[in-house]
Amino acid sequence: MNGLPNGKGKIYYKNGNIHYEGDMINGKREGYGKKNYDNGYYIGEFKNDKRNGKGKFIWKDGEIYEGDWINDLREGYGKYIYKDGKYYIGYWKKNLKHGKGKQFYKDGTLQSDIDFVNGKFEGYGRYNYENGEYYIGQWLNCLKEGKGKLYYKNGKIKYDGNFINGKFEGYGRYNYLNGEYYIGQWHNDLKEGNGKIYYNNGNIKYEGDFKNDKLEGYGRYNYLNGEYYIGQWSQDKKHGKGILYYPNGLIKNDGFFFNDKFEG
Repeated sequence: MNGLPNGKGKIYYKNGNIHYEGDMINGKREGYGKKNYDNGYYIGEFKNDKRNGKGKFIWKDGEIYEGDWINDLREGYGKYIYKDGKYYIGYWKKNLKHGKGKQFYKDGTLQSDIDFVNGKFEGYGRYNYENGEYYIGQWLNCLKEGKGKLYYKNGKIKYDGNFINGKFEGYGRYNYLNGEYYIGQWHNDLKEGNGKIYYNNGNIKYEGDFKNDKLEGYGRYNYLNGEYYIGQWSQDKKHGKGILYYPNGLIKNDGFFFNDKFEG
């Protein structure tokens, strides 16, 4: 009518390969069709010459997106399958995961149930690790941030406390597999500052200072035989001025210690 393609048709590259096959109105892709790209192809709905509505894009590397499109961008609700078999089902905005969504491992087990903002975890949610452990708590910029709990695969709490940039930071409790536990300060995933280590019966094992995950500074250590030491520590060893006591409270050694040994 106006010299422009209308209805069903095909557009070819100059080498003879099909560029687009489907519906057209006034020379523009409009309706349903298939368009080939350098990195894959799209099958679905078009409006005003762009991907709009429901459609599927299949990349040459095997990744697939099937869902909503607005103006050539993934926008709305859809499923994305990665080349390793993992997949995401949820909401999108401008080609990024945005809003409610869940990620799954290849076998269909849940990987994450966390809100997304501009493609990154943000807010409150659960992440299941491949080793069976899982985390429930706050997220920011795809990292654990704020209050949260990390669990062993048997469901018992491994760590309960604060996180910054994905690491233990601030105040928290860590439960060891042998039943002992630590309550105190953390920095960069390590015990740092003041804290207490408890035996599995709840009695205090050590109370004092830590640095780089080791006993460092001043503190008291209660031994299983009833003896206890109060004084300076370095690299997990009695080092510096201190006093070692018998279980009855009488002094055993009072003076200086070097690398865990009494020097007098």
